[in-house]
Amino acid sequence: QGQVHLGIRKYQPTSDMPSYELIYFGIAGRAINTRLAFSVGKIEFKDTRLTFPEFGKKKAEFPYGQVPVLLVDGKPLAQSAGILRFVGKLAGLYPSDPFEAAKVDEYIYALEDLFAPVGMTFAPEKWGLAKWADEKEKLACRKKINEDIMPPVLAKIEKNLKETTKNGYSVGGKMSIADINIYTMVSSLKKGFLDGIDKTIADKYPTLISIFETVGKNEQVAAWIEAHKKK
Repeated sequence: QGQVHLGIRKYQPTSDMPSYELIYFGIAGRAINTRLAFSVGKIEFKDTRLTFPEFGKKKAEFPYGQVPVLLVDGKPLAQSAGILRFVGKLAGLYPSDPFEAAKVDEYIYALEDLFAPVGMTFAPEKWGLAKWADEKEKLACRKKINEDIMPPVLAKIEKNLKETTKNGYSVGGKMSIADINIYTMVSSLKKGFLDGIDKTIADKYPTLISIFETVGKNEQVAAWIEAHKKK
């Protein structure tokens, strides 16, 4: 059910301020980056977490039949990338300089490229491919992704990050939504959530890890993670 996070604005809320309600499941998934952006920006929002049966009942109400959805004064905004960029701008986590903004987008899309092959292994039939015969077949595919597909992409991301990273942040020397994406990506890998993907696969890329560590030390990020640990 919805959880309202109060008292974290930089200013006192008034009736003319927009209201924000982020709707997703009770998992990190495609909402964690936006939740952290709200937190870093100290922006009050309602964190509504649906059960899967609740989502089934409400699915037709959402613009694309999917979540996350952000309600801004009740008006829906869909698609996780668009939601994150919107909240990033509110939170001061998206550069005003056009080139720096494009570099932030570049890294976000590069991370999407990194995880796209893994994403397809969850339900290949959704993409018109044959359903896995068994778990062994799925893990064999993930082994190839782990050994042959992800390392070259990670190496390219690392190479480019070396050229732009400053003060522990990927673009412009301060935190952006790209850094939050990097943090949650590395965190997810390290926790071993993806069967068949080596949870240390990112450890050999020092710039990537330095950004992960810098973001993890941010007071608002650390507080959010601590408050939402699985009990």
